[in-house]
Amino acid sequence: MPENEKCDFLYYWMGDYLWTETSVKSLSDAMKTIYNAFETWDVTENCNNKYNNDIDKTLFQNRKLVFDYYHDYKKLQSLLPNIDSRCNVECTGYIQNITEACNKVKSDCQQKQTSHQSDHFCTWFKNENEKNAGGNDYCAQDKLSQLKCGAATEPGVVASERGPGAPSPTSSGSNNTTTVATALSSIFATIGLPTVAFFLYKVIMEGIKI
Repeated sequence: MPENEKCDFLYYWMGDYLWTETSVKSLSDAMKTIYNAFETWDVTENCNNKYNNDIDKTLFQNRKLVFDYYHDYKKLQSLLPNIDSRCNVECTGYIQNITEACNKVKSDCQQKQTSHQSDHFCTWFKNENEKNAGGNDYCAQDKLSQLKCGAATEPGVVASERGPGAPSPTSSGSNNTTTVATALSSIFATIGLPTVAFFLYKVIMEGIKI
């Protein structure tokens, strides 16, 4: 994977954590603190802060969704049709979210009254669509329409397969996830953002190599 892509994945991973697990009010300020920590510490694979614009949580989430989608498109084409039909609600919702995110980031990148037109994401988005010209603009309607979920299951089949009183597949582990997230938030609040940045950086960059 190219070095610049690793850094983009790192940015979205950290940004997602900051928006969902902390009370951060300015993503750009938080990121500046993190990237300053990278420069202060002797990290071997340094990533520069290419995302200087302060964007709100909704726009960040839409951008992350589109970024991940562009990298996963070919896998999604083959995986979604074979997905367990019991997950069709989630699958359909995912495709709908992708479609809405594509429309919103495309509109935002075309807004002349903002500085977003020339920021790192919009430059990447424009370049990807130009590079993929000839039918591979993954936010184009014809590409979005190719994303299909598995065949629908008859109502009541899922419940009968699980048996009366059995927990739903999505409920398993939800309490554990909440507990872990709460614990992590407490730890991060105690040790401080720069230290969190270092460990996030090491874990993510090592994980990408695997």
